[in-house]
Amino acid sequence: MINLSSLITRPPTPSVRFEWTTKTALPENAKELRHFFSGGGVADYHDTYYFQTSPEEVDRLILGMKLEHDKSWELKPHYHPLEMETWDQPKAFSHYDEEASWLYSLVTDSSRTKVFVRVSCM
Repeated sequence: MINLSSLITRPPTPSVRFEWTTKTALPENAKELRHFFSGGGVADYHDTYYFQTSPEEVDRLILGMKLEHDKSWELKPHYHPLEMETWDQPKAFSHYDEEASWLYSLVTDSSRTKVFVRVSCM
């Protein structure tokens, strides 16, 4: 929960929210960052990020967020940004933290430079 004083001392920028929800830093070399936040208060959180970065940063995010390859993602219909429709062989990774009720998802393209991250509190 974000307290009111933190809105002034540490405003909820994309970088701050990313670190708060994923417990790992947004890559410093992230380019073309797009983000969408919804929920909070009594509503469930849903934070979505799209950016480009290096394959090394993608690996760091997967490790830091404790994600595992999600083979079922390729088999089921799902919502995704239009950009992903052009991605070559996207791979999905996910982790559900049962204790905190957070679902972490990361999808990357075959070059591991395009990244889509969704964090949801359920």
